Amino acid sequence: MLVATRAFKAPQRIAVAFDGGKSSRKALEYVSASPLFAALDIDIVMVGPYTEKYAAHIDWAQSQFTGRAGVKAIHREGNPELVLQHVAKERAIDLFVIGAYGHSPLRNMLVGSMTTQMIRSGQMSVLLFCREPAFGLTRLRANLPSG
Repeated sequence: MLVATRAFKAPQRIAVAFDGGKSSRKALEYVSASPLFAALDIDIVMVGPYTEKYAAHIDWAQSQFTGRAGVKAIHREGNPELVLQHVAKERAIDLFVIGAYGHSPLRNMLVGSMTTQMIRSGQMSVLLFCREPAFGLTRLRANLPSG
């Protein structure tokens, strides 16, 4: 789903907010494979403490763009919403691609969602990729009688 600002313009530089989770991997795979993004500069942005796990995620993310120019991995520590907004200004990002709602609905209700905060800020256009439905709803839907 694309959530565009009122002053939307065709993107020249995009960033993928990447945390290694299912929805952010789905988003990154889409961006790496889509001809829509082939000529654009792409930043892969990870926010959090640098650990071996994060290093493995970044290695995987960069491997999706092997042989492609204009792709840069950026790692920052801090509040994800603030860091992503800062990177957007610093790097002149026109569109953020985000794996949406990667945490459980209960966690989102209690602590909030970075995705929701990015949309509410309205400072940049956001392309959302949602994770699979929670609680086995995919399997439930597949077993429902058609009709």
